[in-house]
Amino acid sequence: MLFSRERERARESERESDERAREERERERESARARAARSSRARERESEREGERERENNIKDMYISYG
Repeated sequence: MLFSRERERARESERESDERAREERERERESARARAARSSRARERESEREGERERENNIKDMYISYG
């Protein structure tokens, strides 16, 4: 009887530990997704800025060529 209670407590402790580990992995995955999304948005903004700089340079070149 004593051993079965100890085994049950050990199993419960193991289940709780497993649950905490699952929750931690989920938080890590969510954090990685958020970092990837921020990185993707940053690359997109940089690409837009590069395009804008290129357009501005093309306009300047036109003014110089036809100026």
